[in-house]
Amino acid sequence: MKKFILAFFTILITIVSVLFIIPEISYTLQVESTINSELNNGKLLYKTANQETKSFLQKHHYKKVKNITDFQGSDGKTSYLVASLDEKNSLGIFISYNHFGPYLWNSHVISIKHFDS
Repeated sequence: MKKFILAFFTILITIVSVLFIIPEISYTLQVESTINSELNNGKLLYKTANQETKSFLQKHHYKKVKNITDFQGSDGKTSYLVASLDEKNSLGIFISYNHFGPYLWNSHVISIKHFDS
């Protein structure tokens, strides 16, 4: 009986990990990768009309997203989020993507705004 219970909980933990934990990590990594890619190749400069944000991106194009600090909302095809670059700087990012469940493809940044923390 103990082996049955142990096997049941092992299977349950595996299912929960595969369905909920791993996709969430994958989603965050895909979003961070998209932002970092567009930040490093200079595409983000053309996605803001704010001169302060353009100036910041020109001076700090080498920075990378440390973490996604806040998801503000999503309509299923676009999301607004806040990405932290360091202790002092964050970016408000409007991102577009296609998805199936938590799996994303064709993600790209629509607009961006710099915030001093």
